[in-house]
Amino acid sequence: MCTTPNGPASEAMIDRVLLAKGYLRTGKILQLMGKDALALGIYRYGLRKVSDSDPKLQLLRDICQQMKQKCEPGMPQDPLTVLPPEVAEMVMSYLDFRQVVSLTRVSTSWREFLKSVPNLWTSLDFSNAAVNIPQNAIRKLVEFLGEVNPRALPSLQILELRDCDETLESFSDLSTIVTPDLRIGGIIELSLPFASNLEMNTLLQLLGSAPLGLRKLNLFHCAMITAVDLSSLIRMGYLDSVVDLDLSGTPVTDTVIESLTERAHGLKTIGLSQTAITGVAIKALLRNGGSKLQQLDIRRCYHISSDAFAFAREMKGLRLYSRRDESKGKKKVRYE
Repeated sequence: MCTTPNGPASEAMIDRVLLAKGYLRTGKILQLMGKDALALGIYRYGLRKVSDSDPKLQLLRDICQQMKQKCEPGMPQDPLTVLPPEVAEMVMSYLDFRQVVSLTRVSTSWREFLKSVPNLWTSLDFSNAAVNIPQNAIRKLVEFLGEVNPRALPSLQILELRDCDETLESFSDLSTIVTPDLRIGGIIELSLPFASNLEMNTLLQLLGSAPLGLRKLNLFHCAMITAVDLSSLIRMGYLDSVVDLDLSGTPVTDTVIESLTERAHGLKTIGLSQTAITGVAIKALLRNGGSKLQQLDIRRCYHISSDAFAFAREMKGLRLYSRRDESKGKKKVRYE
């Protein structure tokens, strides 16, 4: 019979002392079998049965805590409540426009945080939209950006509407979205290809009330923008700092190009395909800006003479897109 200094030990105490090591061993076997949840249950049961004086008690507690963290991970926390605001802003800066818009639907606190970070709203990119974007939806989004100051959106820098022909059908009448009481300023990149209803007044509203360093302008097949409008843009200084310009399919003239070369000294890429320009404009463009010009698109420009094409091909460092077909008697001559 087992005894203690105070008298006979109870059978329960003998049981608890003798089984202390057994809980650890049994739990270890269950872990090796991949039954972590069952092992955690054994450890917890052992903590209730093992005597406080057992030398293995602390080890059992430690292993039980490790298994608890493994089997019962803590509840997920809102990153905005854990991360410093500047770190959260840095992480979100890697998201594209569509992802940022999606995050505004997470919760009210997320929406308010995103509204408070202007750097996340410097671009409106509706390119490659899966479905048509209704005008009212775009209008609401623009108004969302101006909720702090409804009459100005100084942080907006990029507006992209490329590669989305169906979306542009619903966005063709920009005047319903950009109204005089909603002025957008600070645009440095503006792409509006196929905006067939785009008029000069709306374009000026998008660009802002004063030239602010426009770097890219894409007016591909914006048929309602006239040569006079383009001359006005140049005269007002909007194109002075432009680097990437696409006027393909617009009624641009030799005079417009000559004026452009006198002011747009940093121009590197220009698209003039499907226009009525002649060799005079091409030579003026290459002579005045040829040192910096890296890409020239003059495909389907049927008024450019052969000597102008040859002159362009001789320019070093210039990537020339000049494919065209001409019928010369019975022989077809192709310039590449």
